[in-house]
Amino acid sequence: GGIQVNDTFNLLNASVFTLSAWIKPAETSTGGRIITKPSTSGALQRYSLRLVTNNIEFRSDGLSPVACNGVVTISTQTWYFVAATYNITHSAVYVNGALDAACKVSGTLPSSRFALQIGRFDSVTAQSFEGTIDEVRIYNRSLSRQQILALFNNQTGVIVSEEIGKRGENWSAIVT
Repeated sequence: GGIQVNDTFNLLNASVFTLSAWIKPAETSTGGRIITKPSTSGALQRYSLRLVTNNIEFRSDGLSPVACNGVVTISTQTWYFVAATYNITHSAVYVNGALDAACKVSGTLPSSRFALQIGRFDSVTAQSFEGTIDEVRIYNRSLSRQQILALFNNQTGVIVSEEIGKRGENWSAIVT
């Protein structure tokens, strides 16, 4: 199973980003890949949001530490909103809109020429996601805690304070 997204957009190779999805695991101990971007070597990961032994993990084989591990216990047959953010100096993991782990990181994301994979990692066959993945989103910026919470609450039309007041940005609205 799983889905492959061809590497045609710079978004998939962004150096600052957010990954998010709704998941309903049928199994929680196999290292199930939710969203994975393999590195150029193919065997390592540029980045990965995955379920490892009942917890959500953000991983990049070019960073130190390699993994930012959440502590919230993920159960089978339950829906969860999971997200990971990366902004060059920090990575974070969220479960159901709440911060689960925050990690200070150093290093560089490995380069990649491979397709993004949802629900699988071709280099490691035992790490396919067992269950359901829905509403996968990838942003080319590191969303704030408020923005992650708004996504969890399905408030995608809400502007949070981190989105306003930046110099050089023009905002407009059309009311119909």
